[in-house]
Amino acid sequence: MKLDKNALGLAFGIISGICMFLMTLWIKWLGDGGHLYLMRQIVPAYKVTFFGAVVALIFWFIYGYILGWLLAWLYNRFVKKD
Repeated sequence: MKLDKNALGLAFGIISGICMFLMTLWIKWLGDGGHLYLMRQIVPAYKVTFFGAVVALIFWFIYGYILGWLLAWLYNRFVKKD
């Protein structure tokens, strides 16, 4: 069975983007978030604000898509063909 690279990439991208978006809004709502400022090293222009949550959503969607695509590609490359 082969995996669809685009489908797995979209699934990873959507899940990781939404998780980072919601986590940023949750931390903003709680009032803290000092540990999330470390994400500036990975995501440029990131801040614990609504705009920062949107930036995180976009960047983590891209990162997740690439990761899912690569995992599907590796799986398809090394899986035993039927």
